[in-house]
Amino acid sequence: MVLTGGFRPQPKLLKLIRTMPIPVLMAEQDSYTVTSTVHDLTVKTRPGDAQKITLIRDLIAQNVDVQKILKAL
Repeated sequence: MVLTGGFRPQPKLLKLIRTMPIPVLMAEQDSYTVTSTVHDLTVKTRPGDAQKITLIRDLIAQNVDVQKILKAL
């Protein structure tokens, strides 16, 4: 989830956000600018990118419930 517009949520809402099982990011820019930036990203991982592949695997292992996703398929 990306909170846009540079507004910081109220403390009560921030407390709730911290309990969420998904990443939440805050951005200064407006929603259109943020989504356009994400859309325009070019992300490529090639077989020879061993360090990047290791990082990706580690991030997925730490942050994604792969078994839950597979059960949902």
